[in-house]
Amino acid sequence: MNEENGMYQDAASEEVMRRAAYVYAILCGDYDRRSLPPEAERIEDLYAKGAPVDQLYGEMMAAYDRLSQRLHPGEEEDEDVEVFFTNALAMCEYIGLKMYRYGDYYARHPEQFPKKGA
Repeated sequence: MNEENGMYQDAASEEVMRRAAYVYAILCGDYDRRSLPPEAERIEDLYAKGAPVDQLYGEMMAAYDRLSQRLHPGEEEDEDVEVFFTNALAMCEYIGLKMYRYGDYYARHPEQFPKKGA
């Protein structure tokens, strides 16, 4: 087994990452909720109309559009703004998947959890 940041890389951790990606996709509304198993009902769609993430995303998109128009009037988007926006969302996904993985690891190994202030 290889160790990365105190977590083992093996088939079990690959399964954890598959589950994390699945939960992330459900959270982001990537699935038709009617097609999901009953167990998935407790996983909310963070982008559901009116949800906090939906509102934040809407504000981001509006700012993205305004900035693109200021930088390049008459054009739909600015390449650098697109990179910024896309990478910000990718960073959120990466952090979310890492948090899921750490949560799974420390749930199975609570004795390994870092002590605050240590």
